[in-house]
Amino acid sequence: MRLRTYILVILFIGIALFSKGLFNGFVGDDDLQIQRNIKVHSFTNLPLFFSGSTYENGGAQSTFGLFYRPIMMTSFSLIYSIFGPNPFFFHLFQISLHILNTFLLFLFLRYLFKDKIAFLLSLVFLVHPINSEAVLYSANLQEVLFFFFGIIALLILQRSNSIKGILLVSLSILFSFFSKESGILFLLSCILYSYIFPKSKNEMKVLLGYLLSAFGVYLFFRYVVAHMYTANSSLAPISHASLLVRLQNIPSIIFYYLKMFFFPLNIGGYEFWIVRSINFANFWYPLLVVVIFLALIVCGFLWVIKKYPKNSKLYLLFMFWFGIGLLLHIQIIPLDATVADRWFYFPIVGLLGMIGIILSQIYSHIKSKKVKVIWWLGISLIILALAVRTFIRIGDWHDPLTLYSYDIKNSPSNFILDNAYGQALIKNNYFHTARIYLERSVKEHPYSANLNNLAIVYAAIDKKDLAEEYFKKAIIAGQNFSVYENYANFLMYFESQDKALAFAKEGVKIFPESPVLWQDIALIEYNKGDKKNALYAIARSYKLSPTD
Repeated sequence: MRLRTYILVILFIGIALFSKGLFNGFVGDDDLQIQRNIKVHSFTNLPLFFSGSTYENGGAQSTFGLFYRPIMMTSFSLIYSIFGPNPFFFHLFQISLHILNTFLLFLFLRYLFKDKIAFLLSLVFLVHPINSEAVLYSANLQEVLFFFFGIIALLILQRSNSIKGILLVSLSILFSFFSKESGILFLLSCILYSYIFPKSKNEMKVLLGYLLSAFGVYLFFRYVVAHMYTANSSLAPISHASLLVRLQNIPSIIFYYLKMFFFPLNIGGYEFWIVRSINFANFWYPLLVVVIFLALIVCGFLWVIKKYPKNSKLYLLFMFWFGIGLLLHIQIIPLDATVADRWFYFPIVGLLGMIGIILSQIYSHIKSKKVKVIWWLGISLIILALAVRTFIRIGDWHDPLTLYSYDIKNSPSNFILDNAYGQALIKNNYFHTARIYLERSVKEHPYSANLNNLAIVYAAIDKKDLAEEYFKKAIIAGQNFSVYENYANFLMYFESQDKALAFAKEGVKIFPESPVLWQDIALIEYNKGDKKNALYAIARSYKLSPTD
């Protein structure tokens, strides 16, 4: 087939598979990163995206959180400024970018493999269920963004030896860094690619200089401009575990990704489990599987060196790609979850590349036309099965209630997932069911969000004393603007207008950009007959959130 045909087939399959996801709603962190994040509602706030994190906090600071993702925030702002809070266009952008990433990956692989092999590997990348989280969850846009700029850098490196080309490579790597710190993976891949497919010493020096300069610019913006240091405030239990405990989780972590790659059946989210004691099921068995798999990778490398030495460097490239992708996500550096499907978006290419080299050599020795037909039929059925599983998973992401009701059955129960499901139940007025999950979440690990949600449930089921108790606990647990908004509303409807007004005014001192608090002030002032202050407050609320 011609290049145009391959591209059209990828486009057709991508649209056919993911079009259902265009009509999904916002879920999870989409709320605080997009819907209620006032900063991204106007593109004039562009400089703020390079000087803070990703989560809205009612104006207490620019943005807060663990992550430095200015390109993601810029993308959110651009989409919101044009289309408003319509999830369709956020999904359209992210799905389109994933399909574009598949095009670019095909072009990259086409330079290294025969067209058919490159095409099949790219199709697996396109439809594999383990990539669905990175494609369907708007708050994870950074995964497809950092990959997009990184693969562009490698494509330019493949095809250009000029200074201009090297400059474009370094700029692409910089944008990959600005999308996610995992851009370091593409920086290392570019360096290795240049050694495997040699350039002149002068070109290598220039390339290294430009790449290190791009890394330096990123570090300057992250640490000097945004003051985003490495302090860990994640709720994930593993992020607070000792290095020894994290190390004993490595076999189970790698086993998880291998299982999800080869048998992606029970896909879930919010994976916050932790291996605290060593036994056969959670350590020795995963370790055995991982050791066997790594031995197979090494044997494959030795086989290629002996039988097909021309491909040994290519195998080394993909082995390195897979290895560094895993290394970043096996908890040597503590992360904000134990495992996450989105974190395999980069390593999967390395694994596919090694498999592609082995399969292409095996296929080259097949002489029987009948066997070749069976070969292609088998591969087609595998890709179809992966696509069907992804299509089903797309339906899970339809809305928060659908997603969490599925995930809570297929993932080990944990306080963060219990809280997320409880919050989804609240929004659908299932307060008594929500109470079960939220009480369990609070019992395991009380923090501001689950205390706040449990207080809302108690207020809804007419347990006012418990509601007020848990609102106060939530305030003590952390400075969360949602808690202040909910408690102000509670005081307004269940206590006195004066108490609510005093609390809301204290709240806007801490969270000056909370439209809900300003709206509460406006309502109370109007009820008290102070129309001048009511008008001022509602004007502030409208300016902050005109679509509310």
